[in-house]
Amino acid sequence: MRRAAPRWNFHKYLIGPDGEPRGWFPTRVTPEDPALIRAVEAAPPGESP
Repeated sequence: MRRAAPRWNFHKYLIGPDGEPRGWFPTRVTPEDPALIRAVEAAPPGESP
């Protein structure tokens, strides 16, 4: 995964259950964006706290 520094507020990171980054999305991507939703749904499940 290419590392990206946030360019503005609301830069989003998808973090796996192991604490490692799994993806990132720039500011212009909204929480309702299909690509973001697919990435979250495809992420491996984590342990409950």
